[in-house]
Amino acid sequence: MTSLGRRLNRIEAVLWPTSRRGSDLSSKMQSLALERLSDEDLGALEDILEQGKQERQWNERESKAVKALRSAFEQAARQAGYADWQLPAIMRQLVLRSDGGKTVWRCP
Repeated sequence: MTSLGRRLNRIEAVLWPTSRRGSDLSSKMQSLALERLSDEDLGALEDILEQGKQERQWNERESKAVKALRSAFEQAARQAGYADWQLPAIMRQLVLRSDGGKTVWRCP
């Protein structure tokens, strides 16, 4: 597995723990969203998760990474066939959790 693959797996495991992540369409959308992010965005997400940073503690780079993640997840949901009126409920599934499992951000 490549370095990028390991990073994606690690971030995915923290963002969407197995207990909440099924082998369904939602997990596929989550994987697609992470694959669309740049190395810089992945690194910023890793920083947030490792340090358990709350939104008010994010720097500009970290805020940009979360916006990119949100946008990528929304694109994946649209690609999966979800209509605009369904997106708010789908987007609420997007949650950042620290390595310790503490929720640090939930998509509004």
